[in-house]
Amino acid sequence: MLIAVKPSYSNLEYRQIFLSDAQTMSYNTKWGGTIDFPRERWDVWYKKWVEEESDVRLYRLLFDGDTDRFIGEIAFYLEDEKIMLHLLIYAPFRRCGYGKEGLEILCKLARKSGHSIVYDKIAKDNLGAQALFTLKGFSREKVDEEGILFSKRLRN
Repeated sequence: MLIAVKPSYSNLEYRQIFLSDAQTMSYNTKWGGTIDFPRERWDVWYKKWVEEESDVRLYRLLFDGDTDRFIGEIAFYLEDEKIMLHLLIYAPFRRCGYGKEGLEILCKLARKSGHSIVYDKIAKDNLGAQALFTLKGFSREKVDEEGILFSKRLRN
């Protein structure tokens, strides 16, 4: 069973692992690939994303209770007056259904925070993510040089 966990400070080591893994971050190649997340940045990041979460900014780790492992992360945040989603599954755990389940959890959290429509920008070459979002009821909103903007109206 997949659950969204508000991380403890020490749990940020999982985020560091996810962001530094080239295969996990391959979707981000166009925008720089892996992301450096050294311990000296944890304090500021943790305060903003975990301690000061709000109805327009939330971060959770995804935890598989059946295997007792953190397998990814989800978040939403306000950007250009849109609630943008973030879903990241650690590469060794992809193609196991976690993306579908994680996206459902993320949409429920956004709806619980009062949002009726959510968005995500997906790279044009990220066919797996495009298929997942389409499967979960998202529509193509806009295509530009940066990628494809998907949107979904959330039901009450």
